[in-house]
Amino acid sequence: MTAFEQFHGDLVAAASDLGKSTPLLIAVSKKQSLEKMHHVYEQGQRHFGENYAQELLHKANEMPANCCWHFIGPVQSNKIKIIAQHADWIHSLSDLKHVQKLETELQKLNRTINALIQINVDSEESKSGITKEEDFIELAEKLVRSTKIGLKGIMMLPKLHKSESELEHLAAEIKRYKALLNSIGCQNCEISLGTSSDYREALKIGSTMIRVGEKIFGKRI
Repeated sequence: MTAFEQFHGDLVAAASDLGKSTPLLIAVSKKQSLEKMHHVYEQGQRHFGENYAQELLHKANEMPANCCWHFIGPVQSNKIKIIAQHADWIHSLSDLKHVQKLETELQKLNRTINALIQINVDSEESKSGITKEEDFIELAEKLVRSTKIGLKGIMMLPKLHKSESELEHLAAEIKRYKALLNSIGCQNCEISLGTSSDYREALKIGSTMIRVGEKIFGKRI
């Protein structure tokens, strides 16, 4: 059994044990070789996540056309054109200026993209994302009106090795943001949360998208 098959099986079993639907597995291919990516693709994986726009550009041109690309890294204004050209999903929107530029590029390309708003739920200075509810609402309302960017939910990068009470608080925050999105008009919200080391905790508190790299591919280049 390959590492990919092992992890996918563990993920399905963990979701089943919790009475949850199996989340979408995003293979984080940052700094992974095309050879490894093709190997995982041949085992059935279609969703790949990239942190860097230039790497996304290269790999999207080299991998099969039916791959679904998720941009999961911090957004840089000068890289938005590449994201608009090649990403099917962007998980890390948190700035109105980036939204406006992304819309402009998508309009030129006659493309659409699925989007998640990144929330910095622990207010960590080292991480991107929205920290204020009013900023979240303003951005969400802008995205709901967009004809090129489809708002699909939220992304978080918290540390999930927390106490039970801390996890309960985080679960409550997720529910609160989902309720805000529902009130704005975004239904069936996706929650991008969790990695190979904490996917069980992420599933428990509502994650629908799990981002996993080395547990599938092995060590990076």
